[in-house]
Amino acid sequence: MVLPPLLMAVALLTQLPVTRWLKTSDYNEATRKASVNYYALVGGLIAGLLCVLYLCLSPFLPQPLLAMVLLIAWVIITGALHLDGLADSIDAAAAGHSATAKILPIFKSPTVGAMAVVALVLTLLTKVVLIYTLLEQHYGLTAMATAIVVSRLCASGYMQTTPYVRTQGLGMEVQSQSRHSTVLQGLGVLFALSFLVPLWWVVVSMVLSLCWLAVWRQFWIARIGGYVGDCVGAFIEWNETLILLIFTLALSAST
Repeated sequence: MVLPPLLMAVALLTQLPVTRWLKTSDYNEATRKASVNYYALVGGLIAGLLCVLYLCLSPFLPQPLLAMVLLIAWVIITGALHLDGLADSIDAAAAGHSATAKILPIFKSPTVGAMAVVALVLTLLTKVVLIYTLLEQHYGLTAMATAIVVSRLCASGYMQTTPYVRTQGLGMEVQSQSRHSTVLQGLGVLFALSFLVPLWWVVVSMVLSLCWLAVWRQFWIARIGGYVGDCVGAFIEWNETLILLIFTLALSAST
């Protein structure tokens, strides 16, 4: 069935109250693995909620405040899950000289270091500035939707092509999953977005996202032999920022 994996994907990637529709029997390895195929669709749901919020508030709020509200809502909807992954990944990367056995516990540590705090602050500041700039140019919603959907689509591919290094956790071993679905979703996203923005913007966003994914994936394979859930969250955060930046630069080049 499609519904349990889809609901599981929503439950894993957002704070939306969907667990009430999941049965106890749905919490199994097969459902969690299948949920990875719906990450891009969940991204579309997040983007849709932000679009509704924008339409409700844009007549009343100035653009700078609206950009801040959208970013706060973005964080709340996702439960700051990916920001937490970014913080843990920065701390773990800072201990890159250590053995794998010493790096993995850092991902579970409840504390964060100064480098992680700086990374979080700079990432959020960069995002709000880019959102504001794009809203001013009337491309804010399209850019956010592209960033959210493409980043989660790439995250799905990341998990399907990389070994999971723990026996349990928010990540999972899904290399046995079919990757055809992810490729088809990518083509579908490319086709849909081409009606909203210049096609080359979307193509560049996807190509650079895949390049960033390859670098990030290889970095953690070298450090820990695969990935953990925090690695995926960090990738999503910075890839969203990358795509917002690409759209901003594309707008500057076209004016």
